[in-house]
Amino acid sequence: MSEATSKNTRHPAASNSRNESWPEGVYTVSIDGLDHLGVDKDGLIYWDGRLIKMARKITLDTQERFLAWTVAVATVVAAGATVVQAYAAIAQPG
Repeated sequence: MSEATSKNTRHPAASNSRNESWPEGVYTVSIDGLDHLGVDKDGLIYWDGRLIKMARKITLDTQERFLAWTVAVATVVAAGATVVQAYAAIAQPG
């Protein structure tokens, strides 16, 4: 099926109704179309036997990024100070 044809046809599971706030070409699933959905014992959702992959992207604001970098740098400095202190304790005569 060509890309132009696939844009102009609907999936067999699509109903004739659509929510106007949804993107163009997105339709509700018909009652018969629910047969395309599946779920496994872990609650993962499948469409026509293929896993529906869902991901959430985490984005940090400027202040959150600054705080994350500050904590990371402080952790590295603290680790370095611990190494220096341990070396000084081992190297100390006596």
